[in-house]
Amino acid sequence: MFDFHPQLKQRFAALRTGAEFFSLRYVRESGQYLSVRKNVAEPPSLSRDEGAMLTVRVNGVEAYAATNDLSQQGLQAALEKAEQQARRLKPHALLDLSAQVVSSDRADYFSPNLDQPFPSLSDCYQLLGAESASVPKDERLVNWEVSIGITHVEQIYLSNAGAELRQAQRFVYPSLEVTAYDGNDSQTRTLGRENFGQQGGFDVISRCGLVGAGPKIADQALQLLLAPNTPKGPRDLLLMPDQMMLQIHESIGHPLELDRILGDERNYAGTSFVKAEDFGSLQYGSKLLNVTFDPEIPEQLASYGHDDEGTAASKQFLIKEGLLLRPLGGALSQFRAGMDGVANSRACDRSHGQPEHRGRRSTAGADDRQHRARHLDEHQPVLVHRRCPQQIPVRL
Repeated sequence: MFDFHPQLKQRFAALRTGAEFFSLRYVRESGQYLSVRKNVAEPPSLSRDEGAMLTVRVNGVEAYAATNDLSQQGLQAALEKAEQQARRLKPHALLDLSAQVVSSDRADYFSPNLDQPFPSLSDCYQLLGAESASVPKDERLVNWEVSIGITHVEQIYLSNAGAELRQAQRFVYPSLEVTAYDGNDSQTRTLGRENFGQQGGFDVISRCGLVGAGPKIADQALQLLLAPNTPKGPRDLLLMPDQMMLQIHESIGHPLELDRILGDERNYAGTSFVKAEDFGSLQYGSKLLNVTFDPEIPEQLASYGHDDEGTAASKQFLIKEGLLLRPLGGALSQFRAGMDGVANSRACDRSHGQPEHRGRRSTAGADDRQHRARHLDEHQPVLVHRRCPQQIPVRL
């Protein structure tokens, strides 16, 4: 782990530039996707990527360049390209970032159970094969697939301000999918995957409930196939937790993105109804509504020690007792807006800049009303995300 760190640190120290600030973000990512489809093992899908992003600040203007050439010459060439770009942008720059504070933190971050080896390839295929074989024989069950995706990411952030941040993470995505077809209609039920990716090891598969889930998910696919359509007339709608995740993402997460509020997204994803002056005064919901940005829950996908600009990540209330308090914005947007945000400047890979849309939001302190479900009549609509394994008594 971090075997390239000493060599990378040495090469970073040897870089030459006229920039007042520069940083390097190294990323090595490897992944494998294993699946068994209808009791037949599929070939493993393997991926690997390694490279670095060089960022410079020249006369208050920032620019960056990425490279997969990690030699001294390759890193120097990327740094010079970023510096040239910053100087070209200077006459057109809208911002002067000279006064923006940069990180000098030094820290390591590891996914939970990273020191424990993951099951071997053969063990994984044995598990997947056993789960696939457990799907009952029924001519209406026309397709099913059991899979595991594993991604390892090592990241090193260095800067001439003294920052030295290392993060090693393992992401696990268990999945089971069953499709039922009756000659006219088809329905698919799934377990895990996007809804249950977590950091960790085999413990993620155990928490997901993948082992032994084949008969259950198959039965739910058949139930959904036979379920009547939603009856007419007004009814209460019960939102299950995974559907609430989507609601929070859309109605709270996106509107609170500070770069969107500042107008950066208006030609892409659009703007926001939230204004900078709303923070501290806008009643976003009832007093029961508490929403946090929380990167401190170790097993969650968006948990980490520092974001990709080197800002330390910590739990922050975005909304407390319904009152809007803080936006989702990293160091750059915070500097522009003159307000506190969160550490969510994160890139999707080593060759992209850091958008501010990759954090974790969660509700906190709300009453648990799931027990009310037992009082609903048998035709009560229950709204879940389409991949959730919860039972749906009617088809929406």
